Amino acid sequence: MTDITIASELSLLLDKIPVITKIANKRQYDRALTLMDAMIDDYEKYRSLIIILAKNIESWEVQSPDFIDFNESVKECSGPESVFKCLIDQHGLTNSDFEGEIGKQSAVSKILSDKYPHKLKRDHIEALSKRFSIPTSIFFG
Repeated sequence: MTDITIASELSLLLDKIPVITKIANKRQYDRALTLMDAMIDDYEKYRSLIIILAKNIESWEVQSPDFIDFNESVKECSGPESVFKCLIDQHGLTNSDFEGEIGKQSAVSKILSDKYPHKLKRDHIEALSKRFSIPTSIFFG
């Protein structure tokens, strides 16, 4: 199979799923999130598509009016723990609401406390990103 043949087939596929190359509205954004959820469990198989789709989702979230308030509040946060605090405040959650992503309430309290050296770990950030449908890069602003 030649490169031009592969490119032609890829172009046809991308026409069928335009959200992979550009998200233009809320409906496409929702479709992109659904597609991401479907592919993420088999990351190695879909890695290239996931990377492209994640960048497009992030681009939409940066420029969409739906995310203006959220993006402004995140700008005020510095560091992963500050972003986590912002998410808790914005969603009206408590430290005990994160057992699935981080652990028991005491673990969350230690992460959010300036008195302890505990920090969010990579798996925490990935779980929080998935829960709130936000890119992990927001935690590192």
